[in-house]
Amino acid sequence: MKKGDLVELSARGKKCQYLARLSDAHGIILEDPSQSRWSVKWFLDNGTLTVPVVRQHIKRLKTK
Repeated sequence: MKKGDLVELSARGKKCQYLARLSDAHGIILEDPSQSRWSVKWFLDNGTLTVPVVRQHIKRLKTK
């Protein structure tokens, strides 16, 4: 993955308690990882939220 990719939570990410409110959200990678955390801007129903996540908690968004 690289900067600008659209992502969603992986199955492992959906199991994390601190990422629970992002389970139905989509995000965009803002920058490549620093210290193994990816900076992702998540788009929620009530606005946006930037959260650093580890690679195992996100996957590339699949389009239909």
